[in-house]
Amino acid sequence: MKTFSFPVLAVSASILSAAALTPIHAAVIAPVSQNRSVGVSVSFVNLTGATPALTNYTAAAGFGAYNRTNTLSGMARPMHPYLAQAGQSSQIGAAAITATGMVDDEPGILSDGFANSDFKVSFRLTASATFTLGGSLTWTETTMYSAGSPPPFVRLSNAGGVIFESAALTSDGTVYSYATNGTLPAGEYIIEAHANSTVPLGYDQSLMNYDLAFNAVAIGPPQYAGQVYPLTGALVGLVQEAGTNRPVLIAPHDLVNAALGQSLFSTNIPNKQVLAMVSDNLNHSLRLAVWDKTISNVVAEVGLIVFQSGLITGTNYNAIGDTSFNNVGRLVDTAGAIKSRLTLSASGKLDAGGAITTLLAAPALGQINFINNLGNTNMVLIKGGSLASGRKIGTTP
Repeated sequence: MKTFSFPVLAVSASILSAAALTPIHAAVIAPVSQNRSVGVSVSFVNLTGATPALTNYTAAAGFGAYNRTNTLSGMARPMHPYLAQAGQSSQIGAAAITATGMVDDEPGILSDGFANSDFKVSFRLTASATFTLGGSLTWTETTMYSAGSPPPFVRLSNAGGVIFESAALTSDGTVYSYATNGTLPAGEYIIEAHANSTVPLGYDQSLMNYDLAFNAVAIGPPQYAGQVYPLTGALVGLVQEAGTNRPVLIAPHDLVNAALGQSLFSTNIPNKQVLAMVSDNLNHSLRLAVWDKTISNVVAEVGLIVFQSGLITGTNYNAIGDTSFNNVGRLVDTAGAIKSRLTLSASGKLDAGGAITTLLAAPALGQINFINNLGNTNMVLIKGGSLASGRKIGTTP
């Protein structure tokens, strides 16, 4: 018997829904998770002490093309207009990822303005590939009262650290062009661009723009990394609502419904989508995901299972696994400082390469935050139950 350490891979919080059942096939770029959003808000200083505020925030629902501009405009005071605007146009393709974003923050006198355009995509290169990454950034800050907004930036990274990051900009409006290229092995990567502006007390203007284009060309054979196994079982819990606790039994199809934007307690039992564990051959990570049997691909990422150091005897393992849920469908990662999380006492088998091929998790403890049919966030306290994997039903890139 020896100690076995399961590698840990950090994955962004994903915001996916049933509107995004269009994953990419036979591609050198396979998306894993995404967080693309634009948001603006303006708070008005009120002499009575109250602080009225306006907010407009929109996030991408899935892996499809995202084109959005949010705007708040009006009069902060007589003769003092305000404007807060953020936009983004981005696309995840089979061999390219592109994004263009902007913010224009002009909150007006005695107002606080915020404008954010955030782009972050985790993706897998399914084969070794040459890549190019290029684009431009600009930043114009014409206010003396800025709280110190960070400059816009572009970054490419993986679990080993930063591969490329744009240099820090000055806020004089100069257009900064960047470009890099090289070779990347098959594996998981994160590409991101951010423009985040804060202007307190109004006065003047803060402008930011980013543009990026990432292209990949395979130079090796595909490496199929994800082995997909359906999960059966049930979680035993208590729903906390209206000051009372109601016992519930959560089946895997309930989590599927919630991840695809339906009610957690819907009477609908999906027959095309199943809750599955995806065991990664490249980095030995393990994920809870929704697998669509019709298109033979993952359509929603529920969460990453991170194992503590476990014990191995031959091809058997025993370990404690923690699963933090993503924002996906009606599942909420955090509500009121309480994280959606399952702690699993797990055992199973490994293949010759060290990838997990079977999982038996019992008991399961934790809590799951979800949005109910009234649009409110509730919590299920998980106090027991089990999940178990079945025979492999698919392979992902």
